[in-house]
Amino acid sequence: MVEGRAAIRAAQQRMIEGGVQALDLDVIDVIEAGDFAIEIGRTTVTIQPPGAKSMIDKGKSVVVWRRQKDGTFKIAVDTFNSDAPAS
Repeated sequence: MVEGRAAIRAAQQRMIEGGVQALDLDVIDVIEAGDFAIEIGRTTVTIQPPGAKSMIDKGKSVVVWRRQKDGTFKIAVDTFNSDAPAS
């Protein structure tokens, strides 16, 4: 789990250094519930680890958005995982 701006930036940097070249997000549905919105989607990640062949990983994601006092939404929870079988 990654929490806070600095930790999120560091995690993103590790992904880039690990070979993530592209991340495509496909939103399938958004469910509104009061001050929250739940986004359900599919992910496609293009990865080329150093010294290895490029590969594509497909998965799914759920993002929970929370309405702020000014009416805008910010991400409260963002999670995703791969559809590939565990190794």
